[in-house]
Amino acid sequence: EEQDSENSRLAEIAGNICDTVFVVGSLNRDALLQGLKKAGLKEGESIQLFDSRDEALEALKNYREPGDVVLLENDLPDLYELDIRL
Repeated sequence: EEQDSENSRLAEIAGNICDTVFVVGSLNRDALLQGLKKAGLKEGESIQLFDSRDEALEALKNYREPGDVVLLENDLPDLYELDIRL
């Protein structure tokens, strides 16, 4: 029952801390976008949308710069089954 409101609330917190947020997949996308936009982030600029984890990780390789801090949040354990090098 609270999934949308909690995702929106946490996205707003992230949006107040992060310069850029990658949102992957469609699950919870609307709630996440609502919170990120409430924090002042703009889609296509500081909010990047991806259909798959692989697309997002590939984009991250080209997007990040030395000294950046990257937080990967994932609600499924599949990310830990891969050997990901950024």
